Amino acid sequence: MKTPVKSQINFNSAPTIKQLIHPDQQVVSALLFSGQLECELSFHDVDFIMSTNRHAIYEFWECFIKDPYRLAETADSLHEEMSPQLVYVFQNDWPRFKDPFFRSSIFFLLNKYSVDGTISHGNFNTNNYSPLNGRSMINFHENNDIQKLKLKYYKAEKFHESFEDLKANQVLFIPAGKYSPSPLANQTFAGHDKYVYNEKALKKAIYGLNKKFILVYKYHPKLVIEYKNFKHIMVDKLGQPTTNSVAADELIITNLEL
Repeated sequence: MKTPVKSQINFNSAPTIKQLIHPDQQVVSALLFSGQLECELSFHDVDFIMSTNRHAIYEFWECFIKDPYRLAETADSLHEEMSPQLVYVFQNDWPRFKDPFFRSSIFFLLNKYSVDGTISHGNFNTNNYSPLNGRSMINFHENNDIQKLKLKYYKAEKFHESFEDLKANQVLFIPAGKYSPSPLANQTFAGHDKYVYNEKALKKAIYGLNKKFILVYKYHPKLVIEYKNFKHIMVDKLGQPTTNSVAADELIITNLEL
């Protein structure tokens, strides 16, 4: 599902994931960013809490849920006065502004300007934004039951510190994205919108977890080996389960009953 937040990674596995979740279970996510799977599952009546330990991400989604019209109007006004120099200033210092809607509008603009959807760093092109982006955000709000989106901010340095707080009826959900086995690929650079992400640490946390979980990656054959103790479902680009690794686009890793 396309959401107001741009991402390099597109997920289509929500229909398959929904089949894994029992109606009595509540799903709690980590690594919220674009919210593709989180929103689609929420809108299809999965009891879902979208959780993040990055306050900038939480704040954008909170402001979007409250008033997308104000966000779009502010973003459009800022865009009219934007220059490359001002983009650099915002990338380095946008959280210092006092108004959360102003900060979230900058978050929205920088995400659209960015080549890869990042906020606090990276290459950008201001021509990537137009008022149609704000209108699209409003349409998303108007065309979906936004009140089904539930947010939670978890104050912690590392996102996996929240895992142990899960209740018995809750399922941990992690849209991990692309598998990056190389230590050089770990996401450890600074940024208010970035997670300190490490494949080795995530694997250790999952193997030490005594709770139910669903982990979603873009397909990589090494994941089958790394998480060999758990169940795997390969999903194709249409979001349907497949037994053909050549057709696999995503991999669902879980300890839920299949």
